[in-house]
Amino acid sequence: VSQSRYFQQYEYNLTPYLNYQASPQLKMVLRAYLTGFDARQELSVKNVVGNYDDRFRQSFHRLENQTDWQIRKQSAFTIGAGNILETVASNRYDSLSTKRSNNISYLFLQHEETIFPKLMLVAGFRYDANKAYASVGSPKLALQYRYNDNLSFNLSYGRGIVTGNRSEEHTSEL
Repeated sequence: VSQSRYFQQYEYNLTPYLNYQASPQLKMVLRAYLTGFDARQELSVKNVVGNYDDRFRQSFHRLENQTDWQIRKQSAFTIGAGNILETVASNRYDSLSTKRSNNISYLFLQHEETIFPKLMLVAGFRYDANKAYASVGSPKLALQYRYNDNLSFNLSYGRGIVTGNRSEEHTSEL
């Protein structure tokens, strides 16, 4: 049984973006997502002399550019690229001075085509170059039938990657 004698936590979140409309058919957005978390607590354990100082620092920074092109009324194309940098330092797993990080660069594209007034086909692909896990390409194919404004039916196929959980990420070499 342990008891927390002291707890302190700081967090920040920032989501700036810049929109640019080059023409009625072409628009671009540059966006970022920056977040960080720093927590410290002092734990005292029953029947144990001394306290345990628990520190955890984590950051996630993403920068992405997306371009949308309305080719014609029934056809649209999206392309984008970005980079994610994740870092963590904690004395739970190692020395607080040991910072672990992962860098992921990615590229995505998608095409939407209205086949009939109520039927849309979506085809897309995303490639992630992940430094900590395998790099992978993820295809997507979907159909959407809009019966009316309140009811639609979707059929979708996609493939992706599932990475390890936070404990696995920070106890293994990144």
